[in-house]
Amino acid sequence: MTKVGRPPKRDKDGNVVHRKICSVYLDIRLVTYINEKVGNLSDWMENSMRSAFKNEFCFYCFSDKIEENTLNYKCTNPKHEMMDGNGAPSVILNWKRCECGNSYEPVLGKNETFYCGYITETKKNVCAICLREWKILNPDKIQG
Repeated sequence: MTKVGRPPKRDKDGNVVHRKICSVYLDIRLVTYINEKVGNLSDWMENSMRSAFKNEFCFYCFSDKIEENTLNYKCTNPKHEMMDGNGAPSVILNWKRCECGNSYEPVLGKNETFYCGYITETKKNVCAICLREWKILNPDKIQG
């Protein structure tokens, strides 16, 4: 017997992604624009939904147990925390940015990782908030 229809969508690891059809009513001009620009309305809608809820919902464990702190948004689902680094993506969903535009995401230096995105050798003009966070996260790198 021959299979009919599209092949199932798969994630980056090759697992089948189970999907459900839902109706969304859009202006026909918007649909035409999206099809011309992106080519696949369904994928665009899914990416838009994921982007809209990226700091409120973990798409790995499908949990809304998200904690916001000064530096990032973190999934606090115990199962995800237990699997972090063991085949699961990081529990950090998104890193924040300081008011000055500096990202709090860790940055790899020459021989080590600097937290708070601030590297002493390369960034001289740092705002007080970034400097405070950097000193808290990198106590072993403070000179003097």
